[in-house]
Amino acid sequence: MHDPRIGTVIDGHRIEERLGEGGMGVVYRARHLILNRDVALKLIRPELSHDQAFQRFRSEMEIAAAIDDEHVVRVHGAADTDDGGVYLTMQLVDGERAGHGLAPLTMRHPSRSTGPRSTRALTSTRSVASSSEC
Repeated sequence: MHDPRIGTVIDGHRIEERLGEGGMGVVYRARHLILNRDVALKLIRPELSHDQAFQRFRSEMEIAAAIDDEHVVRVHGAADTDDGGVYLTMQLVDGERAGHGLAPLTMRHPSRSTGPRSTRALTSTRSVASSSEC
C-alpha cells in the first residue's frame, strides 16, 4: 500500500518510511534535514486533537520530554500540523517491536489454569506488547 506522506516534508523532517500505526496515529522514520539525523515521527490523527484522551496524551508528551534516562526514548519536539493534527518527534530506536516473536496468548480453561498470578502475568505481557505498537 502506497503512503502519500512518504517523501513529504513536515517542519524540516522528510518522511522516509512508515513504521507502524496505532489508535492515535501513524509512526514514520523521518530525516531531520538540518540536523541530518533519523527520528521517529508520530502523526496524531487530526480528528483526535480535541479529544479528552488526546489532551491526556499531550500532558504525557510534556512529561516524557522532561525525562532524561537511557531506558526511555527521548522526545525531541512536538508541534501542530497544517491539517489540524499534531506530530511528535522522538529518538528512533533500531530493533524489533516489543510484541515481535511472542506467541499468541490464550486463556486456559479455569479448571486447567495455573493460577491467578499466571493469568495476570499473561495479561500484563500482552498489554505491554500491544501498547508499544505505535
